[in-house]
Amino acid sequence: MIVEEAVAATNDREDIERLYSLRKPVHVRRFLGEHDFLVPLLVAAYDATTRYFAPMSLALEVIADPNSTDDQQLVLFVVVQLPPAEAFAKLQRFDDEWWLDAMDEAQRRLCISLEFL
Repeated sequence: MIVEEAVAATNDREDIERLYSLRKPVHVRRFLGEHDFLVPLLVAAYDATTRYFAPMSLALEVIADPNSTDDQQLVLFVVVQLPPAEAFAKLQRFDDEWWLDAMDEAQRRLCISLEFL
């Protein structure tokens, strides 16, 4: 059973690299290794963001709190080519219909943000 879980986790991590662009990949991989509970949530987030924002691209980056040496968070950037009003309306629906329910699973280690091209 433990081997099966390890294989599933490895496949999920490979899915992350297939689904998302990693900014500073070493940092993102290390962060996900330390916070592996985020991996299944990121797989689900891919499906959810695609429903609300397609066409778009997705990027992951570890961001440090400038006021703390220990406080880091993974940011999922939804990169869109939409007018800001339309993008923010979609973000509101995304938050209301998916993210607010899933947010507890992130344990304050994942933030989802829009990025405009």
